[in-house]
Amino acid sequence: MRSLAALLVLAAAAVVVAIAPAPAPVAPLVILGFIAVVPGALTCRVLGLPARGALAVAVVIGTGFAAVAIVSAVLLSAQVWTPARTVTVLAAISFALGAAAAGRQARSPGGVSG
Repeated sequence: MRSLAALLVLAAAAVVVAIAPAPAPVAPLVILGFIAVVPGALTCRVLGLPARGALAVAVVIGTGFAAVAIVSAVLLSAQVWTPARTVTVLAAISFALGAAAAGRQARSPGGVSG
């Protein structure tokens, strides 16, 4: 459960640095870390995929960047794309995935998961 909270804190931090001015080296690192880890890790949790090994790392990172591409394409087609809006929408999706992952974890036998 702690790692789920850490993922959601990283999502919130990415939104904060995307919206509010942050020092140059901080904002890109936080947002890149968020994109590379959070959406993919939460998707793997919701789907019940194992989160260990090189293949899992590739799936997590690939899913995160694919999610950015999809969200950006939708926002572009609606003619409302901005970098901050992309991060905010992706974070909102991540929070929904986090809620689903927490629900899935609570229903699992023993309620224990990474």
